[in-house]
Amino acid sequence: MHRVTCNEMRLDFSVIPVSPLFIPGDQGESRRFARAVHPGSGQVSLYIPASALKGTLRRAAEDVLEGAGLDCCTRENPCSARDVVKSARGAAEIYRALCPACRLFGSQAMRSHVILTDAFPAEAVDPAASRRNEGDETVIDLPFYGTLSLRNFERWQVGLFSLIMSRINLAEVQLGANRSAGMGCITVRYSHVSLLYPGLEPNHKQQELLRTRLHGVGQLMGSDNPYGFVYPDAADTQDLPDSAEFDMGMGVSAVTITAEATDEEPDNDPAHSLIDNILTSQALAWGSYVRAQKVPR
Repeated sequence: MHRVTCNEMRLDFSVIPVSPLFIPGDQGESRRFARAVHPGSGQVSLYIPASALKGTLRRAAEDVLEGAGLDCCTRENPCSARDVVKSARGAAEIYRALCPACRLFGSQAMRSHVILTDAFPAEAVDPAASRRNEGDETVIDLPFYGTLSLRNFERWQVGLFSLIMSRINLAEVQLGANRSAGMGCITVRYSHVSLLYPGLEPNHKQQELLRTRLHGVGQLMGSDNPYGFVYPDAADTQDLPDSAEFDMGMGVSAVTITAEATDEEPDNDPAHSLIDNILTSQALAWGSYVRAQKVPR
């Protein structure tokens, strides 16, 4: 299923530490913040590795799934060690056998549907500037910017993602080290989202449906898809904003959603609010999935 991309959500975001943040560097450097070459300036800078971000998202997802009463594997009993997964043959059968967390974030049996970039500050930040007493390197109130892609997604996964981000923004799940000491509380803000449908050449009516409604992968593959994707997987009514714009070219149909501050409210964050509403609107799809999949306690 990873060989062909039917749909993809690309989300540009920023991570803003609201309590001291410490991401350990490589090679057991317990007091040094992770650093890498800044893609813009070519200078060494503090950064947040994609692996750290993804791990935080996965932990938040596991909390949400457990709270909803859904099956979720553990580190001690991962999906890849379950007999039903080990006996599965082919990508479709493996996908159906995975727990919801592994369907989204991947496992040793199947690659992730979530692709994250490393997150960097807008400009390179000298690691020495963040050093505190006794050599600790922490940051606070410094935005880091990155991009998340969700490929071949179902709408319930977008709804789950909105709940994940809510837990993170409420500081119920933290990022980095020393979380028990109150470190690693962050706020995530959205700046831009695009919905891509590669290889899709819709007619005018279908273009309007894509512009106004989020389409899950099951909606595109049909009811007889072998992966068990939810079908139908598009809302009955509009769930994308009127400002969404449809474009088609180079074999890809795309819906772009942006927003700008108005003269009446110049200091607000309309892009984040607009995108957050899009994600949150998929909670109905998430709720339907939970009711269909919930296992008895």
